[in-house]
Amino acid sequence: MQMLYTVQLPRSRGGIAGASCLLTTTSSERPEKRLNEILSEHPSRSASQCSTSDIHFMKAFTVPKMIDALSKEFPRLVTSCAEKPFSKPIKLLVIDALAELFHEHETTNYNYLKQRSRILNEISSLLYRLAHDYNVAVVVVNEVSAALDETIVGAQPHEVLYHDQLEFFGRVEPIVGKEERLNAALGFVWANAVNARIMLSKTSRACFPEQQESSTKRRRLNSGRAESQKKPITIRKLTVIFNTLASSASLHYIVTTGGVMALAPEDTSIVTVE
Repeated sequence: MQMLYTVQLPRSRGGIAGASCLLTTTSSERPEKRLNEILSEHPSRSASQCSTSDIHFMKAFTVPKMIDALSKEFPRLVTSCAEKPFSKPIKLLVIDALAELFHEHETTNYNYLKQRSRILNEISSLLYRLAHDYNVAVVVVNEVSAALDETIVGAQPHEVLYHDQLEFFGRVEPIVGKEERLNAALGFVWANAVNARIMLSKTSRACFPEQQESSTKRRRLNSGRAESQKKPITIRKLTVIFNTLASSASLHYIVTTGGVMALAPEDTSIVTVE
């Protein structure tokens, strides 16, 4: 959600002075409450530079509707915004979430996987075309599943298996605590279609956010004293698995009412949750 506002900021503040489009594959409505919450609580977001009116919303519940949205509806939206005076040009497309389009299929036989590969190739081609023709950044939300430690039956010596390659393009290995090993969904085809893969995961640690938040953004009680947040917030991990510009890296962050907040490695407010 926070990136939908970040793109609106001027370049001097880390944005590109553009609008965004959220294309969802679920039946959920526009997340107006959360968008307004971030706008009012985030210390670097202001109504003078960011607005919910510069966040456009589209839906595509099926593969045909997704193809239609990417090939027709989104280009029309970009053109329409570019022609409106005082309107910010669309510079960011967020798809949430691509794997939802394939949940209705319970089996994963050869014919289904072949069809899914064809669809993913078509969608990725459309996204590359949009990025090139309209100069927009594209972020596609994917899903993960728990990795299983399994023995590959019939594997030959020195054979390079898909199972063994996952750690390079679709997996985050646990580093501390009880973090699970997770695999990205949609397989090898989609992994080869993206320029960068960033995985978000939860850890078994937490921190107390009152030491992190700006005092001007804290909620106030009737007595005028800052409200004390006793409950710790779960620490999450962002890992760049691969990208075309730099080496892989990771950092820890929390999600607050104001959005995403990165944590310093030496943060003393971090505790382990058993």
